[in-house]
Amino acid sequence: MSFSRAWIPAMVGVALILGCDSKPTDKIPTTAPAPLTEAHQVLKHLQYMAVRKDMKHATVLAPTDPKVVHGSAWWFNKHAGELGIPYTAEEIKFFALEPLEKMGYVGLASKKELQDALDKQSVAGQTVPKKGGKVELPPLPENLANLDKNKLDELPSNATSPDFETVKNNADMLRAAVTGGLYRVMQGVPEALWPESSVVEVRANPSDNKIKDVYLGFQGTTIMQVSVYQEAPDKPGTVSYVYYKVGAKKLAQVAEALKKQAK
Repeated sequence: MSFSRAWIPAMVGVALILGCDSKPTDKIPTTAPAPLTEAHQVLKHLQYMAVRKDMKHATVLAPTDPKVVHGSAWWFNKHAGELGIPYTAEEIKFFALEPLEKMGYVGLASKKELQDALDKQSVAGQTVPKKGGKVELPPLPENLANLDKNKLDELPSNATSPDFETVKNNADMLRAAVTGGLYRVMQGVPEALWPESSVVEVRANPSDNKIKDVYLGFQGTTIMQVSVYQEAPDKPGTVSYVYYKVGAKKLAQVAEALKKQAK
């Protein structure tokens, strides 16, 4: 899905809101919201976590039910990798992701960044050499050289995957992957867009009555689906699934346009 060409110019009114008289963070909670009791409340939690950079809050929002933890951890990291959202060194350390980093499943680059570099290298390798010469492949950037495209951002998903039992049966690894993955995947929404984001719709999930699907939008365009999972009626909701309906690159372009219009 992509925004129409008219969408960015229509942001002039929003740009004024984001101008010098009103900071972008005005609508963002300054303290962690109360536990999720209604699905629509997830927006405030995500706004707070993303804009205030509160990594601890991911431990509140990430699911703990063993039935969904592995799947959520796998998806958060896979989706972030495909969107081109990398981990930072600070995040890897905070979420104790070093064991998974050592195994090659996470790193300081996204799968998209690695694949793009490999694609460029492959194109260079198809160059026809001069007679008797060789084609020298350009080296990968230092931060990508030791990464495995078959493992980066791809947590073991089934019994045929390497390290499946090691990861699936290690509670600490899974907790690190699901909390870190949730925080990471939400970094694809630029800070400037969060104050004007809204809940477009809340739907019951047709396949699981423990899940409500919350659709978040920005200026009339749905940008993301967030699934709120409630393990039991007496437990607060958590985030078990996130899907960007607009790519992180496009969202970044919109945020940049807003900055220019606000000047």
